[in-house]
Parts: sequence; structure tokens; C-alpha cells
Amino acid sequence: MAYQMIPYETQEEKALELERQKNYRITDLGYSTPCWIWLGQTVKGYGRIKFMGLTFAAHAMFYRQMHKGFNYKLELDHKCKNKACVNPDHMEPITHAENLLRSDYMIKLKARQMSLKRKLEEDLKSGLTPEESMKKYGLYKSKYKKILQEN
Repeated sequence: MAYQMIPYETQEEKALELERQKNYRITDLGYSTPCWIWLGQTVKGYGRIKFMGLTFAAHAMFYRQMHKGFNYKLELDHKCKNKACVNPDHMEPITHAENLLRSDYMIKLKARQMSLKRKLEEDLKSGLTPEESMKKYGLYKSKYKKILQEN
């Protein structure tokens, strides 16, 4: 699938289009359509594009070019989970709360909590008092109880 250009409304859009064309390559990563990998500047894995003295998220610029009338209160989620992808077909506008729930951050947070729960349970079995465990891991009593009650 080739990138389809939308007619330019301004000279700025034309300049932006030329910048985009030289900074990505199409790569098939097993998603239903190939990812368009950003080859320019990145920050934390996300493509960045400079335009008229400002820096923007490259994936957002591609999406907004293809989808006029984008709601700026929403965030774009990479359905393909590839931060460097700028393919608008791989983006979905969602709320910040939904974006957090879908993110690796929440998965890692849950994994850390489960790991800590196992450690606390092992401490109890080995004879450590709850107070000693709380001190060992820097936990308040309320957090300690909450972690032990989670499934």
C-alpha cells in the first residue's frame, strides 16, 4: 500500500509532505498492513518532525493529514504497538485513560505488584512480621494490605 498524498492547501503542507516522504520506510511486521517506520529523529522511540520551527510527533502529523477534523483532546494509540510507525491506518484516537490502560506501563506495573505480593507472602511464611516487610520494601500499612488483597 503506497502512501496517498492529499492535495496541499498551503505551501507549509507541501514542505511538510516532502519532509515526510524522505523520512520513513515501509516495513511488514505482521500487522494487517505494513508499518511505515520513521527514519528521522526519534524521542523515546516516537518519530519527531520539525516544521516551521516547532517539533511535532510524526505519527500525529501523518494521522492529521489523512483525517481532517481530528479531536485534539484525544491521544493516538499505535494499534500495531510500534512506536516508530507513522501509518495512519495503525492509529486510533482514544482518551488518555484508555491509552494508559492499553499501554505497556500498566502491564509492567501489574507485574511489579504481583512480584511484590509474592515477596510479601514469602516474607510472612519465613517468619518476618508485617512491620518488618513494610520497612524492607518501604510500604505504608494501607499499601501493604492492598497488595496482599489483590488477586
